[in-house]
Amino acid sequence: MKEFLPLTMSGLGVIILLGRFWRRATWQGALAALIATPAVSLALKFLPVSRQIHENAIIPATVAGLLAHLLVSGLTPASARRFEEVAVILDRERQAIEGGPGAAKGLTAEVAK
Repeated sequence: MKEFLPLTMSGLGVIILLGRFWRRATWQGALAALIATPAVSLALKFLPVSRQIHENAIIPATVAGLLAHLLVSGLTPASARRFEEVAVILDRERQAIEGGPGAAKGLTAEVAK
């Protein structure tokens, strides 16, 4: 468990926090964080560095994921749709799949846009 967390969970934590609280976050930045976090963690594990850094690889891996997410999100264009618009579209799609009232009409109207 101690070796698994720096590889995956710290990158996911960065993505969740930035995605929730930073409107400028993009999916490209999230992908960069998911790649950078395990890369730094594995590098610290296999490179001859101090034992203390090797045992606490989650901290530098999280910082690297955060920086990668910020940098790539800053370099890529912002999303054209607001979060609220995407949430409405996803809700209509879910209703269409579940067969809710008026679901098909709402989905076809959204697709036509």
